[in-house]
Amino acid sequence: METIRDGSDGLVQDRQVVRGGDTLGVDVVAGGGRAGIACRRHPGTTTGHR
Repeated sequence: METIRDGSDGLVQDRQVVRGGDTLGVDVVAGGGRAGIACRRHPGTTTGHR
């Protein structure tokens, strides 16, 4: 899962592996936003962008 969110000093990009049943929490600053990209993980890749 890749998330991009508003941070106190600009945009913050995070990556983490999640599995079915996991809970994903995303902290954002007041009035901020977020976006997420979920894709199947393939060994050897470091991003969901193709």
